Amino acid sequence: MFEKQSATQFLQRLQDKRITEAMRERRRLAVDQISKVSCQVSVDGKMARELIFDAPPTLSQLVACAGENAVLLSIGRHWPGSRDRRPPAPGAHG
Repeated sequence: MFEKQSATQFLQRLQDKRITEAMRERRRLAVDQISKVSCQVSVDGKMARELIFDAPPTLSQLVACAGENAVLLSIGRHWPGSRDRRPPAPGAHG
């Protein structure tokens, strides 16, 4: 059923797991640094506008940038160079 393992094998597996977890965390931090947050909003229900932020915006930041009558359509990641360059919305980064 269970394979016997030596203390050395156990410690090696534990070290491998810690290394893997550290690599995942470094990758997550790198992705957070190179990507931006994209918010699609609409004021009239016909045209969508994309707002780009460095970090997930608060509700008050969205209202300040898009207006209090705007509707949030989607939130996602924006990768630099992945879309055409558009001028940033007032208060947002582009």
